[in-house]
Amino acid sequence: MNILSIQSHVSVGHVGNSASVFPLQLLGHEVWSVNTSQLSNHTGHKTVAGKHVAAAQIEELILGIEDLGVFPNCDAIISGYIYDSKTVEVISDTVDRIKRANPLAIYLCDPVMGDDRKGLYVPDAVAEAIMTLLVQKSDILTPNRFELSQLCDEHIHSVDQAAQALQKLTNRGPDMAICTSLTTPSSPLVSTLGKDRTHIWTIETPRLNIETNGAGDCLAAVFLGHLMTEHSFSRSLSLAVSAIHGILSNMTPAASDIPLIAAQKSIINPSKIFPACRIEPGTHK
Repeated sequence: MNILSIQSHVSVGHVGNSASVFPLQLLGHEVWSVNTSQLSNHTGHKTVAGKHVAAAQIEELILGIEDLGVFPNCDAIISGYIYDSKTVEVISDTVDRIKRANPLAIYLCDPVMGDDRKGLYVPDAVAEAIMTLLVQKSDILTPNRFELSQLCDEHIHSVDQAAQALQKLTNRGPDMAICTSLTTPSSPLVSTLGKDRTHIWTIETPRLNIETNGAGDCLAAVFLGHLMTEHSFSRSLSLAVSAIHGILSNMTPAASDIPLIAAQKSIINPSKIFPACRIEPGTHK
């Protein structure tokens, strides 16, 4: 399968394309990567160097790919961190052109806007553009708890609230949506919820005492990689969550980057599989 990945890039560490391309390749896919940023490392470090790539340059690269005549062979598009609202427009147009060339191509939008630690960390114009241009156009959405709250303009602090929010999102366009990083202070577990065309699924994993960047980017990529071959939403979600838990289990609390290379076996064959369980809205708190 051929996947166009439009995300940020760091030279050291693993976020954006640096967290997505390798897992997708491990799972057997060809990846055409286009970087929205070129940074030395993710912004969770004390220092960072580099810059965001101008929308015009991103568009030029995508047009160059299109000129090769390969859009009909593009099976999926995945987008992640975007800093410029004009880049959102470029991605929106790219999705349209690829889907005209290949109506079976699917689009996964990881609406990277913020998290519980930092709040909203993209400009308001970018968040608005993602919500107005990309959400309805996507086939799959993968927000974290904070981003799901932003997309639905609701407070989400429970499994049931997240399930209802995912239902609302899929009513607006996407066939599938996943909420990651759902925690409650009283629970030692982390919940990941997924909504496919007919059911809502949840996976619970032990909470790990770490804070890191890139896990959500990696989860979205691993999920997409499995979905392209497994064709089962619940199975792909289970494998993705299990892979990320395996990777994070290899981290120390002091580490700031996910050990993607050292823990690569967790991507191909997680040592522990966490099953996806079907739930009904209104039955969980």
